[in-house]
Amino acid sequence: MGSVRQAEDEGPRDPFVVGQIVDGRYRISRRLAAGGVGVVYEAEHSFTRMRVALKALHNRAGDHPERMQAEARTLAEMRHPNIVQVTDGGVSDGVVWFTMELLQGSALRELLHRERALDLQRALWFARQIAEGVASAHDQDVVHRDLKPENVFVLRDDSLKVLDFGTSKITNKLGRSAALKTTDRFRLIGTQAYMPPERLKAERADARADVYALGHIMYEMIAGRHCWSDGPGPLDLPAAIELGMRQIYAPPAPLVDQVPGLPIEIDRMVQRALAKDPRQRQQTMRELSVEIEGALARCRAAPPIARPAFGPRGAASVAT
Repeated sequence: MGSVRQAEDEGPRDPFVVGQIVDGRYRISRRLAAGGVGVVYEAEHSFTRMRVALKALHNRAGDHPERMQAEARTLAEMRHPNIVQVTDGGVSDGVVWFTMELLQGSALRELLHRERALDLQRALWFARQIAEGVASAHDQDVVHRDLKPENVFVLRDDSLKVLDFGTSKITNKLGRSAALKTTDRFRLIGTQAYMPPERLKAERADARADVYALGHIMYEMIAGRHCWSDGPGPLDLPAAIELGMRQIYAPPAPLVDQVPGLPIEIDRMVQRALAKDPRQRQQTMRELSVEIEGALARCRAAPPIARPAFGPRGAASVAT
């Protein structure tokens, strides 16, 4: 507990507090979640009484107001059913904030903690929605750079929303933000367990980095564990240096070894997305989405396969 408390004490303070009124319009109702980029609250608009999710960004060294404004405008302009909708934003007391639709459901990470491996059709349906949402962002020259189950929200009807473009890279936006980047080349932004080799080697990365991250998410949804998990749990990952070495050099274990009866073309699709060389991956998220759509259609026409089941100690067996 001491180390956790120390980490909390050393972390950034919450930008807002419960009861505070932001920009004279949004009253903070409760704190929902926090991460390295900022804190998410539930808030209520003082005039319409509409409830929204309000995200307040931590002040970060090297960030500039004009860059944050360009990012916020770009995110607000993105319209896709699989991307969370940004509805408003501003700067209050030096804190950059924006509001989003308030979602009902749970993060994909919470679902995976409960169920471990998903039914294959459901996993492919989820993957297709993620791919379509992120492909729409790529069409607007926005690369997410931190795709992971924590940043995917599952609604009660199994529709998905991709969240948290706060670490995204805006490569070009009608000439307005072409020179504005959220980070420099040598600053690692993202989550190492879903980060492609080129990012870890400080090489140039593009939209194919998101393809790689979705490959990891697909692997985890189908197998019930991250491909680098060493223990019984789904995320028993090695230390940072070893994890980085595996991302750069080690091939993941074939999915067919984790899920008996899995169609080989699905294994190949996921392994291709996880290729070390970005030139060997699906070259666009649209290409991957088409592959997922085809796999899903074949899966629906075929007899169901048993998904892995996990005992109390995390040991895998086959669900019957």
